Amino acid sequence: MGVNSYVEIFTTLIGWHMYNIGWDVLASTGIVYLPLIGFIVDHWRNAFIDGEESGGASAGLRALEADLYIALFVMMIACVPTSLTALNRGQVFYAPPATSANPTPVVATGNSPESTYANTLAGTSAVVNVPVWWYMVMAVSSGVSSAIIAGSGLHLDDLRKVSDAAKRASIDDPQIRYEALRFYNECYIPARSKFLREPASPAARAAIATYGADDPEWMGSHAFRDDSSLYGRIFAEREVPGWPVDPVRDADQATAPIPPEWGRPTCREWWDGSTGPGLRDKIIGAVQATSNLDSLVNTFGQSLSAERRSDLVTQTVLDKTRLVVIPDPYVPLNTNAVKQTTTSTAAMISGFVTTFFVWLGTAVLKPALPFLQALLLMGIYAMLPFVMVISRYSIQVLVIGAMAIFTLKFWPVLWHLTNFLDDKLALAVYPDADSMLSAMSSFFEIGDPTKAMLLNLVVMSLYVALPTLWSGLMAAAGMRVSGAMAASFDEAVVPVKSAGHGAGSIAGKSVGLAARGLARGARAIRSRFGRGRE
Repeated sequence: MGVNSYVEIFTTLIGWHMYNIGWDVLASTGIVYLPLIGFIVDHWRNAFIDGEESGGASAGLRALEADLYIALFVMMIACVPTSLTALNRGQVFYAPPATSANPTPVVATGNSPESTYANTLAGTSAVVNVPVWWYMVMAVSSGVSSAIIAGSGLHLDDLRKVSDAAKRASIDDPQIRYEALRFYNECYIPARSKFLREPASPAARAAIATYGADDPEWMGSHAFRDDSSLYGRIFAEREVPGWPVDPVRDADQATAPIPPEWGRPTCREWWDGSTGPGLRDKIIGAVQATSNLDSLVNTFGQSLSAERRSDLVTQTVLDKTRLVVIPDPYVPLNTNAVKQTTTSTAAMISGFVTTFFVWLGTAVLKPALPFLQALLLMGIYAMLPFVMVISRYSIQVLVIGAMAIFTLKFWPVLWHLTNFLDDKLALAVYPDADSMLSAMSSFFEIGDPTKAMLLNLVVMSLYVALPTLWSGLMAAAGMRVSGAMAASFDEAVVPVKSAGHGAGSIAGKSVGLAARGLARGARAIRSRFGRGRE
């Protein structure tokens, strides 16, 4: 039995486990027989009130037989759980669709769930019995949805995985974080200050032309690395662990009475790691320990150079780290704090609005909707025994319940279409890999915010609007089908009532004719015997 999400593996088993418990309670208390008794009482009452006008007892008996046969049929196929259509935990599976980010997804089962749900939901029943009708409805619904998704040919890139991975990426190692903070203050701040004071060198201008105007805005700037007067001339202020002492570079310290343990590399060496551990490689290693951002950037950025892909990963995690300037005690503090606060607040509000739509669409709606679908299906399964008994084993309710399950099971098809449109719209808005990965990894803070807001608003709306529209259409269709079935059953009962009414009329006429015949015979006998006495 296929399902549509990891959590649905367990919610399906829980829902049908609750169904079995509910049906056992209703059966053991005799409540399941109350609708049958109700049929008998209703038809007896109607026959008693209508008398011979509607066929009397004959019509009532035939209508009662029809209702009882229908009710017993519904009970047999849709109410009584049977081991012939049991759900086994190991046979309930979820096959995620293949994407560019994950071309060979692992199929999850109840015994191998590939998720953390097993840690808390593994105690559910290993085998639950399911009524034949509902098992068939689930199998057909899941099969139709899976067949449509597989046959659609809409291959997913799953570009939003880049944003998800960027959210998880961080520098958890305090030593690497401290080293990045040192580089920011000892290399980037002095180099940026000199870059802003003096005209840009040809090497810096060439780097900016290649990597963009915002290249000097982060501490891995190629303009600073390529300019020999910037990172090539600026040294670490103190020893950097892991770097060997260079007698030429560290000549002022190498001849000290107590030789230094570690060397002081230039900022270019410190970042690139020519003769020691490079800071950029350390940061990328820290990212690989917390998320798969590096592998995703390599997957979606194959058209980019390895240098650019490394820059994207490093810049993403450094932007999240929020490195700060360590104040120099010998430099007066900047007193223009009001202007800086106003500027940073405006930028923060602008970024918050853009990030909010990204968060709402990817961090809330996208993960929550499959979870909601699984819980709704679980609720339907658990409530079915009570609904069937209260509806007096109505075939109309049988069809409506099947349509409700099919409607919810079809939602993943609509979400698959939405995910496909999300990928293609993102590629249309950000046509090249560089801009797309930069926007995704920075939560759309890089680039045109209007495009980002439009993209996320459209996608967020489709995640909700398409299932809502589909559910409304199916509800209207269900009401129409239910009404048509009710009318067809009424028409089917009319001949029974007519037959009963006709039989009653014939019986009434026969009794009337017999009574009149007897009356004539009695009068004839009286008249004959009366003349004899005279």
